[in-house]
Amino acid sequence: MSSFPAKRKATDWGSFFTLEIEISKNLISKRTGGSFWDCVDVLNSFGLLTDHDLYLQRLEECQGYLEPYDYGPGNPSGVHPDLDFCEQWQPYLEDCLSGGMLYRQTIDDWAELLWKNEAAFNCLVQNDNGCSAGNELMPDYTEYINGVSALPCLTEQEKCNFITNPDPTGIVLIEELQPEIGFDNGELCWLMDEDNRSLISKIQEFKESYPNNTNTKDYIKYMVYSLRLEPNVEFDDLVFAFEWENLLDNPNSIPTEEDIQEVHNGIEILETYVPVQPPVGVYIGGVPPRGNTEDLEFGTNGSTDGIDENMVELSNQGDDNGLFQEMTELFHFTSTGTLEVIGDQFIDHFRNYSTAPPSTYHNPSLSNVIMNTKVIKNFIKKFGKRLNDELQASGGDISNVQINIPLEDRPIFNSNWHKANGHTILIHDNEETTVTKMDTYELDSVTGEWTCHFFIEITDHFGLDRRDVLNNQGRWNVGEGFAAWWLL
Repeated sequence: MSSFPAKRKATDWGSFFTLEIEISKNLISKRTGGSFWDCVDVLNSFGLLTDHDLYLQRLEECQGYLEPYDYGPGNPSGVHPDLDFCEQWQPYLEDCLSGGMLYRQTIDDWAELLWKNEAAFNCLVQNDNGCSAGNELMPDYTEYINGVSALPCLTEQEKCNFITNPDPTGIVLIEELQPEIGFDNGELCWLMDEDNRSLISKIQEFKESYPNNTNTKDYIKYMVYSLRLEPNVEFDDLVFAFEWENLLDNPNSIPTEEDIQEVHNGIEILETYVPVQPPVGVYIGGVPPRGNTEDLEFGTNGSTDGIDENMVELSNQGDDNGLFQEMTELFHFTSTGTLEVIGDQFIDHFRNYSTAPPSTYHNPSLSNVIMNTKVIKNFIKKFGKRLNDELQASGGDISNVQINIPLEDRPIFNSNWHKANGHTILIHDNEETTVTKMDTYELDSVTGEWTCHFFIEITDHFGLDRRDVLNNQGRWNVGEGFAAWWLL
């Protein structure tokens, strides 16, 4: 028990501290085996030792532990009083750390580990059979050792496994990322899990790629939050959202023209136009549906866990006006010119004409805008190249040709130019692309050249899935608009 006076003069230092602890029958005689060190350990557990000198002494006194031990004048030789401890420490020191020599710095480092983290000390000494962990970790990675030891999600055996088999990504997490980012124990435990450990190197690369400021660090925390909350969230999508707003916050970095390479594969596009009505023809191929129906359900059939609380509150209050205002601000922030006007038209249709089941909406102005993009031209040329290969194989017979285009070749609007002008917020990805052949196929039997008219229809869901919201709402100045859109 302890007693401290509430007030005392400078000369009253005669007041004293007492501690009563029953350890064993033989309490603190250094010459009675290990009970002295038991007492030291108890004092240390109460935080009453201010340095590691006693533990340094313990390590040093193990030298010669196998020789007859003199208990004092006139006494016969006996066994070393700290034999059990020394039998493990001294061979480890001689075999793994110093080649049989007592190096002052080595002893000092390990004494401090014994003082501050006895469990880790014992783990290494007892389990580092290959002598690799101790040499690799001490003294440079004591922060890693102590960090692993402090994780409440790990059993003592799991902590020991991490210490004796140090994982490079775990060292990066605890030694480099944790001091800067400030992950809590739950986040550290999640990242240390084998299924998630690959994210550590991605986070490190992300941190090194952007200014080392509060904005970047806070977003890394949000990344981990979203990834833990929703298994379908992808790290690359979170990076995409970060780069998107960075781009819009720095107008000088926005490209003045579409920043993707145009395909040149020998296919020539002779003419493009937007028909008044979808023409009738024969299906010849396309990109299969992705089956992403969640973004048609919006927030009506999904958990609001992690969704912006302010927007959830507006939704609970039935405040559609407030939600549409947030959504409109998002669209205006991410689009310009004609596409900003088109975005308002989409929002207006969504607000006034949406039905259940979902309705279809065709906007000719949007078709005219995207028709001349490199994204669509490249898609057409790649389709044409596949068709040409099939025609060569069939001797020019187009009647039974089917062109199955893989998902990775579907039209996607995700370049910096698209992000800044409105293509990304309005379309970005799409659900399905179909190609219909008109009755205009002509083949020159002499030159082998052919021409044909095709109708390309791209179907996109004007909605978000939960993953889209978690990817974007935490980064943007207008990020609440994503949550509002989903909830509507």
